[in-house]
Amino acid sequence: MRLKTLGFISCLALAYLQPCLAQATPVPRIEKLANGLEIVVVENHAAPFVRVDLAFKAGAIAQTESTAGDFHVLEHALLAQKQGDGSTEDGLGKLGAVDWDAETGAEYLDFNLKLPSSNLVQALQLWANMVKGSPFDQQTVEEAKARASQEAATQTGDPQAVYEAAMTKRVFSRFPWRRDPAGAPANISALTVESLNSLRSTWIVPSNAFLIVVGDVQADDVIAAAGTAFADWRAAPTPWASPLVPQPKLGVMRPTWFSIADPRVPEGLVMVEIRYRGPDLESDPKGAFVADLWAELASTLGARFDKSVNAAVPGIHGPVLVQFLSQRDGSVISVSAALDLDGKTPAYRRAEMLKEAFRGTEVMEMKIDPSYFSAEEISAAKARMITARSASLDSIDGMDAQLRFDLCSASMERFTGWEAGIQAVDREAMANLVNDWVLHNLEVVAIRINPAEAEREARALEAGGFEKADAQNSFWWQSR
Repeated sequence: MRLKTLGFISCLALAYLQPCLAQATPVPRIEKLANGLEIVVVENHAAPFVRVDLAFKAGAIAQTESTAGDFHVLEHALLAQKQGDGSTEDGLGKLGAVDWDAETGAEYLDFNLKLPSSNLVQALQLWANMVKGSPFDQQTVEEAKARASQEAATQTGDPQAVYEAAMTKRVFSRFPWRRDPAGAPANISALTVESLNSLRSTWIVPSNAFLIVVGDVQADDVIAAAGTAFADWRAAPTPWASPLVPQPKLGVMRPTWFSIADPRVPEGLVMVEIRYRGPDLESDPKGAFVADLWAELASTLGARFDKSVNAAVPGIHGPVLVQFLSQRDGSVISVSAALDLDGKTPAYRRAEMLKEAFRGTEVMEMKIDPSYFSAEEISAAKARMITARSASLDSIDGMDAQLRFDLCSASMERFTGWEAGIQAVDREAMANLVNDWVLHNLEVVAIRINPAEAEREARALEAGGFEKADAQNSFWWQSR
């Protein structure tokens, strides 16, 4: 069972894809049961397997300060739900699953498995029995709390988790718990049977769920079998009746700088990241398309941005990564690079140089120079993105992951209209994006540095205005 934290995956690999003819996005078959459960089916007969995914619009986004961590416990309690002479988790082992997973993410709670298509009906019944089961008893809740606590406890010993927590605490300072699936240890410890059953009855309901089935199946057969398995799942109102109070655009009131000692970073290097809030899928879906394309263009190796930043900031190792992570309520823009430490220029000054080259020079040029990205570059970037997405959707796993993301964080309209949304982006939209989300925004700048370098540079970092982040102060719940 995984805690889904939000890392950044480089789009640079797309630059190496050979041009090919992108296939049309498959159109899913969608049916809604009387109780509100939406069933989404995509047939893919390439191999005799099917992925059966039950996803909920829940997870960290639905948490409050006092309930952060409860969905993680709920995940484990549902897997421990009694079914016959065993649990849901026991039942998974009897289905011939190729793989299975349960995930508490930033914007969804998910249960999925991949298995031979011949076992589809049994898989549907397993998930149905899980969500329709009796209220949790004390033993189930205590065991789920113990497992969730154990997994959450590993966060403070994981350098990447500590780093992301320090970023989240700053970029999403108003509601940091809505980006933290692991949650607060004190909340998990205090969770009662009554509270967990109440959480379940509110959020694990048909109107808040999607049953996604992708693979070697017939859509009519899936709809019929799902109707039989889930028809008696009791209907309940959607828990999203009240609109979500959005994360503020400005997570910080001034440009913010922090450093963190990270043993994974070799001596002689400093890892620098500049992170901003970005356009959210719920409040600015068109802006998210613009940011997707802009990040792809800015990340193109050998293009104007890449050459200009490398000229302005000597000693960059590898690419300058420009990334956009889209979310319903928590999108971010990130610029990062690995830079040399030459023993003369302090680490904090190297971070300042990257920020000056990015925000002070290149972003301004992107705003005022309509030729910064040529028509040919824009067309090529769109083609790369469309080709890569098409290749991903050709696989059972890729199709399932994309549907889950779009349904839980956006909409089916985004899934079916993605290519048109990317094609509609023009230069003016990208100029407006950098103006609104970079030039009229406030950044968090972070450096990761080897512990030995951090000790040598401690005074310089403090003088440079860098806050020190570590495992004892990076998590939002440590200061509450």
